[in-house]
Amino acid sequence: MTTSQMPLFLLVLLALVASTSASPPIHDVLKVFGFPPGLLPDSVQSYILCPLEEGFNFTIYLKNPCQVQYTPITTIRFMKEITGHINIFNITQLNGLQMATLDESFEPFWINIVDIKVSDQRIYFTLEEFSLLSFKSKRWRQFQPAKIWPLMLQIDHPNLSLSFRSA
Repeated sequence: MTTSQMPLFLLVLLALVASTSASPPIHDVLKVFGFPPGLLPDSVQSYILCPLEEGFNFTIYLKNPCQVQYTPITTIRFMKEITGHINIFNITQLNGLQMATLDESFEPFWINIVDIKVSDQRIYFTLEEFSLLSFKSKRWRQFQPAKIWPLMLQIDHPNLSLSFRSA
């Protein structure tokens, strides 16, 4: 977001806050930033937005940690406290969200979600980089160089279709 767009955006956000006696529900705030309201569970207890020159730092407090299954193969774990930086169509520096993938024994392996982006009616989750050698496997008998890569998960948010790709 450019600095010329920021005053207009702040006016919209302030109008949203002023239209209610208390802070607006976080799901309404997500819509202002271009995110679908269903991105967060309904157990949000409170949140804090701290304005910066570009966007806002945020802290979201849930009543309890929880897991939400968005598709049969996509489960996201929400910690009790979630922090990050939000701007139009972009959440970065994210802490407190993890996505499950399956290891070689089909047990859940949790990877941190570090960024969320909305583009062309799709949601992109960037997962923390990790090493192949961090997986336990009896099949690896000799040393193999570790490959490290970020993963992107794409979900079409109107119908929640799913695809993976390398970043």
